[in-house]
Amino acid sequence: MTAYGEVLALTGFHYSGVEKKMKFKPMEGKYFWANGSTYGTIEQKKKSDSMKVKIDVLGEDPLEIKEFLLRGYGTYISKKVLKIHETIEFEIIRK
Repeated sequence: MTAYGEVLALTGFHYSGVEKKMKFKPMEGKYFWANGSTYGTIEQKKKSDSMKVKIDVLGEDPLEIKEFLLRGYGTYISKKVLKIHETIEFEIIRK
């Protein structure tokens, strides 16, 4: 359980089920996330002045994201509900 907490702290992960908001620190790589009802991975790839983000849902429960915040970059607004094995990809340009 300690390692799980360390991964979440390292990546800056936060999810509000009430507001349907997901937040991360900008870090290149692929990381695990879990919000208490489902789980998956996030992959971030840096481009010149932006970050490409890919979120995969691996758990059986859906993930609703209305807003995704990448600290230091900006926000992506979504009305997406991701089900198991579904993916969303988007790019956030640094402000």
